[in-house]
Amino acid sequence: MRPKDSNVHEEQTRAANIDRWGLRCRCGLELTGSGEDGLVGAVNAHLTDRHPSVAGAYNADDILALAYRLPTSSFSVAVAKESV
Repeated sequence: MRPKDSNVHEEQTRAANIDRWGLRCRCGLELTGSGEDGLVGAVNAHLTDRHPSVAGAYNADDILALAYRLPTSSFSVAVAKESV
């Protein structure tokens, strides 16, 4: 069994290595996601919820063409929860 601190460090390292992507919607909301798939999911959910007339109009390539990679300093580091 690994020490608890080892799990926290491993989770922090894994979280820091995930690419974070962003896209600013025309309504002004900045959407973010972990990796390309996370961003595409966030954008599609936003469009369905707030802009239903254009939901489904953009494929993943369209969304990623408008996206930008967030700088490392904006990454949030997840803290591992102790297993029960």
